[in-house]
Amino acid sequence: IHITSVWNFPALAGGLASLLYKKPYIISPHGSIYREAIDIKSRNRKIFYYNLIAKYYIKRASAVHFTTEDERENAISFLNIRNKTIIVPIGFDLSGFKELPPRGSFKDRYTDLKDKKYLLFLGRINIKKGLDILVESFGEITKEYSDLYLVIVGANEGSQGYEEEIKRRLR
Repeated sequence: IHITSVWNFPALAGGLASLLYKKPYIISPHGSIYREAIDIKSRNRKIFYYNLIAKYYIKRASAVHFTTEDERENAISFLNIRNKTIIVPIGFDLSGFKELPPRGSFKDRYTDLKDKKYLLFLGRINIKKGLDILVESFGEITKEYSDLYLVIVGANEGSQGYEEEIKRRLR
C-alpha cells in the first residue's frame, strides 16, 4: 500500500488498514514533514497530531519514500525517523521540452529587460517556496548591485494574501 501524505484522514486510514490487515505500506510525505512545512500552518496541531498518531503509523511503515536526499535528512533529523528510507525522485516526461522557443525570445518579448541583468524566480507563488526570503535577500543584494532586477513568474496557488504580501515587501 502506498500512502502519499501524512496530515490527512486517508493517510491515517491507510496506515490503520495496513496494520489491521497486516499489509506492508510505504509512506511518501512529499515534503510535508520538513520543519519549514510544518511551521507554515497549524504547527501546534501538526506536532500534537504527529506525537499522538502519525509517528506510530510512520514508524510501522515498511519504508518512507523521499524525493531528495535533503528531504530525507531534514525529516530524519527533525522527527527522528528510523525507518528504512528510499529516495526516488519524482520524474516527469522531458519530451515536451524537445522544441524550445528560440534563445533570446524571453528578452524579445519583455523588452524592458533586453540589456538588463536579472534574477528569475520561476515557480508557484506559494508561501512554501520561500519567495519572502528571496525578496528580502534580493533587497540586500541590490544595495551593492543596483542594476539587478528580479523577475517573478508563476501562478498564485493556495496562499491567500501571499501574493499581496510579496508585492508589499517588494515596494
